[in-house]
Amino acid sequence: MDEKKTYSVIGNVTIGTDEYRDLIERSLEAEKEAAEYRSKYWNKESEAKEMSKKNKELEEKLATYREFIALSEDNTAAFKMFTFTKKQQEEEQEEF
Repeated sequence: MDEKKTYSVIGNVTIGTDEYRDLIERSLEAEKEAAEYRSKYWNKESEAKEMSKKNKELEEKLATYREFIALSEDNTAAFKMFTFTKKQQEEEQEEF
């Protein structure tokens, strides 16, 4: 995985040991932050795919229920009564 790099020496740079240590620490911190970001990104990506899949399934179920209700007059009346009753119950709960 790690390739051995070959460097050519063009000139010399002199830095102190604390500056060298800071450079190495910043490099390691940057790598760590990048790894954490990628991990969070892929977790959110998989969450979004899962939610999208679930949403699609629910949309298909809803379309089936709507079709069923539309095809049957008896069920349409029962559904209208159900929604009316539910609305009344919600209004009664709001009064308390």
